[in-house]
Amino acid sequence: MTRQAAACAACVLLLAGGCAGRGKLHPTALELNHRGIAYLRAGDFKSAKASFALAVEYNADYCDALNNLGIVAMRQGDLAGARAFFAKVVKLNPDFSDAWNNLGAIALRTGELAPAADALRKALASNPGHVEARLNLAHVLLLQGRLAEAEAEARTALESGGRTLEALLVLGAVLVEEGDLVHAADTAAEALALDGESAGAWLLEATLRIRMKQTDKAAAALAEADTKAPEEKLWTALGAAHAAAGSPKKALLYFGRALEKNPQDPLAAAGLILALAAGGGGGAGGALAAACAAHGKTAAAFDAGVAAVCK
Repeated sequence: MTRQAAACAACVLLLAGGCAGRGKLHPTALELNHRGIAYLRAGDFKSAKASFALAVEYNADYCDALNNLGIVAMRQGDLAGARAFFAKVVKLNPDFSDAWNNLGAIALRTGELAPAADALRKALASNPGHVEARLNLAHVLLLQGRLAEAEAEARTALESGGRTLEALLVLGAVLVEEGDLVHAADTAAEALALDGESAGAWLLEATLRIRMKQTDKAAAALAEADTKAPEEKLWTALGAAHAAAGSPKKALLYFGRALEKNPQDPLAAAGLILALAAGGGGGAGGALAAACAAHGKTAAAFDAGVAAVCK
């Protein structure tokens, strides 16, 4: 994958359902936290938030519930609110590795690579077996161009956490960036064998074929990725892959979708600018307005994303 594509496939956030922060945990708080997790997994954010908040009323330092409130905020697009919850958790309990991972995932998503690496290393210092934190750290290292370190972290995650789809996608992205296309092809094939319905696996296959200059196979893989109803985190990655394949108009559409969900996404905004430059014609302002209009949004939403990059 391109480095932009890799960043969007990571950002693994973790729910917490175990122990209290300090002192004795009220049994009702524990029950409410578990109920909130069930609501969150069912997509009922309102009920999840209410359950976690009530759990915190029983135990103000209940780190699991506070962490889960951060997850709800993240799912609702409130990155600042999520960061505040996770920061409160690690202040209460500096060894709470899931919250450190979640802080790192937010920083990775917003392009703050140094703070992301710092948070993720703290997660691993507390829990060296934290596979999700190790995968997120591999993404950070990839984006920083530290490819040997990124590969080492991805392989460690594979060894300790099993050959999961997430780990294979991270390793595949690193191998493509390193130019090790033979092993990248093996990794992409394994990912597709594990889950042929994964948009991320097809995206890895597409970017691999782009790098190998196999345009027909790249186009077929991109078409498969498009049909898999990609999640928000993959839209920027799809935009990057289409841009690499020489399709700036399609890239614009995917970057536009990503910015609809998160107007402050610096990766999507940067990709939009590059796609506009590659597409030529009408100028950035007109193209931004046209792309916004195509998705029923105002140009202000896209301008906000562009501003995040240009600061």
